[in-house]
Amino acid sequence: MRRTHSRSPSRTPRDAAGAARRGASRRERDPKQSVARPAAPLPPAHPALLAAALIAAACVLAAVTFRIIDTDFWQHLAVGRALWSTHAIPHTELWSWPTYGEPALLRSWAFRALLWPFWEAGELNGLFAWRWITTLLAFGLAWATARRMGARGLTPLVVVVLCGLVYRQRSQVRPETLASVLLALTMWLLARTRDAAATPGADPPRRGRLVWLIPVVWMWANAHITYVLAFVLLGIRLVEAHLEAWRGTPRGPGPRALWLVTAACALAACINPFGWRALWQPFDFLLHWRDTALFQGIGELRAVGWSGNETNGVFLLLLGWPLLLLWRSRRDVAGILTCAFFTAYALPSQRFLAMYALAAAPYVG
Repeated sequence: MRRTHSRSPSRTPRDAAGAARRGASRRERDPKQSVARPAAPLPPAHPALLAAALIAAACVLAAVTFRIIDTDFWQHLAVGRALWSTHAIPHTELWSWPTYGEPALLRSWAFRALLWPFWEAGELNGLFAWRWITTLLAFGLAWATARRMGARGLTPLVVVVLCGLVYRQRSQVRPETLASVLLALTMWLLARTRDAAATPGADPPRRGRLVWLIPVVWMWANAHITYVLAFVLLGIRLVEAHLEAWRGTPRGPGPRALWLVTAACALAACINPFGWRALWQPFDFLLHWRDTALFQGIGELRAVGWSGNETNGVFLLLLGWPLLLLWRSRRDVAGILTCAFFTAYALPSQRFLAMYALAAAPYVG
């Protein structure tokens, strides 16, 4: 008698639901299976990202579009006009009668040389164009840095708008507007040299990108006394690189390459018309000038307080950035050191809030 084999019946929807429930219970018992992979960042050409970026840019531009009340720009323009008309950098005082003809140290001569063509082309409209262009460049680079560091979705753009409100009070036509762009550019270049493991499809880190820091530091040293912040950021990256080498988990160029680039940046900063005296100024202010009666009477050099900062969100940043580090990034050495330094840098003086906001934007984003 021949035995017949019957086929197993096909799975019913009830059986599929039971299998799904059993799989879910196994994932609950095994934590490794329950962890979801992070979603890939939105591509730059995604319509939602483009629309949100345009809205964020409009908000940031609206924040810095207000009446120019600082009168220092007239002196900046006078120096810029002299630079372009004489094709030389004056080393004597030409703009003040009490010290006329005496040796002068032209701080921020590069900023003034770049500003004058904007005034010559459009006068007041040219000055507003300078504010808009430098602001968009600075925060555009901050957003790009956040994405390079693994930020996803639209949250970084919300953070950019918040930081733009803090930046607003320091957006007068001053040398720090150019320094802000150079700060954001330095952070972006350093982020590009790291292995952004959290960013699918990111380019691998390249040591050659560190070389671009040299002309950036040269320009910064000739544009504003905050050039020392470039070496602070390099120092933070050096600490991180040494720790990575010790742990055997390198994420970018090693300490040797970073030390060589730092030394080259120091040499580049010395290439300026006024030598070491121009580089010594920020340290001279820290050691001697800041406690004088003249500087104590300047409001923007006073400690950060509630007055004038009620609605710009700076206290949300001051509290939120450390809390986010404790919650999500306790092993992020660069983030912890950057937060600690720039918070300590900004709290004693309102003048440094713009730099603080730009440094916070990529990490908080």
